[in-house]
Amino acid sequence: DYVARHVEHAGRRHDPTEFENEYRETLRAVRDADRVLEINTRRPLDTVILRWWYDAGGSAVSFGSDAHDGSKVGNDFGDAGAMAEAVGFRRQDDPLDFWRR
Repeated sequence: DYVARHVEHAGRRHDPTEFENEYRETLRAVRDADRVLEINTRRPLDTVILRWWYDAGGSAVSFGSDAHDGSKVGNDFGDAGAMAEAVGFRRQDDPLDFWRR
C-alpha cells in the first residue's frame, strides 16, 4: 500500500492502472526472488494488483494487519481471504502456511 498511501497523501485518488507497467515489473521481480505478496487486512491490496500478481505467476500470498492495537489484529481478514480466493489462491491444510495457487 506504499504507493497508494503516498498518492492519496498528495491529494489524488490511487488508480493502479496508471502505474500498471511499474506494478507488473515489480511483481515479476518479487516473483523472481521467490517472495510472497502480503495482503494487508488494514488497507487491502487493490484486487487488480492481486490479479496481476497471480497473472505474473506469483506462487502465494500472506496476510498482515499492521495493527497497532492488539484488538485489531486480523480485522477484515475474512474480506482479504475472500479476495485472495476470488483470484485463485487457496488456504492450505496448515493454517499458518501461505495461501497458494
